Amino acid sequence: MNSEPGGDPDQIRERTDTNLLAELFPAFLDKGMSQVYIIPRIKIIPDAKGKTSESERKMNMKKYQIGIVILVLLVAVTLGLAQGGKDKAKKSQAATGKAEQSHTMITPNDVKWGPAPPALPAGAQIAVLSGDPSKAEPFTIRLKAPDGYKIMPHWHPTDENVTVLEGTFAMGVGEKFDEAAAHEMPVGSFVRMPKGTRHYAMAKGETVVQVHAMGPFVINYVNPNDDPRKQAKK
Repeated sequence: MNSEPGGDPDQIRERTDTNLLAELFPAFLDKGMSQVYIIPRIKIIPDAKGKTSESERKMNMKKYQIGIVILVLLVAVTLGLAQGGKDKAKKSQAATGKAEQSHTMITPNDVKWGPAPPALPAGAQIAVLSGDPSKAEPFTIRLKAPDGYKIMPHWHPTDENVTVLEGTFAMGVGEKFDEAAAHEMPVGSFVRMPKGTRHYAMAKGETVVQVHAMGPFVINYVNPNDDPRKQAKK
C-alpha cells in the first residue's frame, strides 16, 4: 500500500489541505487589514502513536468547513462594498459633471426668443436661459411682453423671483385684477412671490422681465375662465 512517509494518509491529507488553504489565503488565515485573526489555522495534534483520533479529525474538518464559509462570506462582503464604493463614486462624478455642464454665459445677442407657452396669454415671447422649466430643477427664463399685456390673477406651487430688465412691470397681490392697486416696478426692480401667493401683472411699455425659480413652473389661474389654455379649446 503506497503512503507518504510521516504517518497516516488521512492525517497527511488533512495537513496538505490546510497548508494549501494557508498558501492561497494567507492574509485571511493569519491577520486581515483590521489586524485581528479572521480564520485560525487548523492545528492537528497527533497522539503518542503519531495518529489523530476520529473525533479530532471530525472536529478539525468542521473547523475547516466553517473557515471556508466565513472566508467566502468575507470575500462576498468585501466585493459588495468595493462595488458600492465604485457606484457611489460614479454617481458623484456624474453629479459633478452635470454641475459643470450647467455653466452658462449668455450675451443679449445670444438670447433666443420664442412664443410664450399656452399657459400665458398670446402676444408675449419667452427665452429659456438655463434649466428646464418643465422639470424639478432650477431654471431661469425671460418674458418679453408688449405694452398693455396682462396676466390675470394666478399662483404657482413654487416661489417665483422676478427681475425687471426693460420697461415697467406693474404687479399686484390678490384674487382680483386691480390696476390701481398694482405697484409699478421699473428697470432694476426685484419681486419675490412665495408659492401660493395670488398675484397679477401688467406691462407698461414693452417690458422684459427675468424669472428664476425651482421647476416645474406651473401657472394656476384663480378664475379658470382666465386660463388661456381653456380659452383656446372653446
